[in-house]
Amino acid sequence: FKISLPRAHPQVVPRTRLGSPLASASAPALWLLSAPAGYGKTTLALEWAQQMTGHAGWYSLDVSDNDPVRFFSHLYGAL
Repeated sequence: FKISLPRAHPQVVPRTRLGSPLASASAPALWLLSAPAGYGKTTLALEWAQQMTGHAGWYSLDVSDNDPVRFFSHLYGAL
């Protein structure tokens, strides 16, 4: 669950204006989405990952990932 793409909600509203910077040719190779709960970070990242032509890594963080061994083992798995 932590390192696999979540399932999309069947009735997602496309957010093309928000997703376009992620998909631009000049976009960085690594993104960090940070916002309060309920702001659509997962939905936006999932839409972008599904539209990519390459591979995407996924890592959902929680409180237990504060342990460095646990954090890096899951990060390695996601990559």
